[in-house]
Amino acid sequence: ARRRRVALAALVALSPLLLLAAQTLRDHATAAWLRHRADHVAAAVLTGERGPDPSATLDVRYRQANAPFLLARQSSALFTAIAQQPGSQLESYEFDAGSGLRAGLVHRTPAELDALRTALQAQGIELLTQESVPVDGGLRTQINLEERR
Repeated sequence: ARRRRVALAALVALSPLLLLAAQTLRDHATAAWLRHRADHVAAAVLTGERGPDPSATLDVRYRQANAPFLLARQSSALFTAIAQQPGSQLESYEFDAGSGLRAGLVHRTPAELDALRTALQAQGIELLTQESVPVDGGLRTQINLEERR
């Protein structure tokens, strides 16, 4: 009777861990099946363009098709934000479908860059700074814009 109670107590104590392990295994199996299914769907869509990873190829095609909209959205938000900061000006401007908009800004103070960041965040865009170097009357900062997820 004592052994039975100890065994039952051990099962009760371990049951949450066993349940968690079973849920984890189920989630991993479901994720693997979904990845496999996504590859099949991507392969079906990519007639004649199959590479080693159909999902990655489909992702590249999506980014290329979406590039004009991304360029327009990010450019509009950046130009509007710069117009609201009289001390800031655009020095360089480059767009790539894979990496988004990159720009060089000249601004007087770090606070102006923070104001640009805040204005862009309100539009759902993250401003990422690459490097800042001092120039006459302010700073030159290289930035990347990314869509917030």
